[in-house]
Amino acid sequence: MTGDIPFHISTFSDSDSCVEVGRIDGRIVVRNSNDPDAGIATFNDKEWSAFIAGAQAGEFDKYAQS
Repeated sequence: MTGDIPFHISTFSDSDSCVEVGRIDGRIVVRNSNDPDAGIATFNDKEWSAFIAGAQAGEFDKYAQS
């Protein structure tokens, strides 16, 4: 299934920390590009928008390593 999805990798990613995002059948899909066969997480537009808004507001900053 994931072979048909055009994934995008953030320019903030490096070779050790890559997260890819794509869209298929109206859903957002996310996977770890270092282990693409490990599976994907799927979100509808409302869920993804809420996540992005939270990330932009800094709600997940405590999970980031500096």
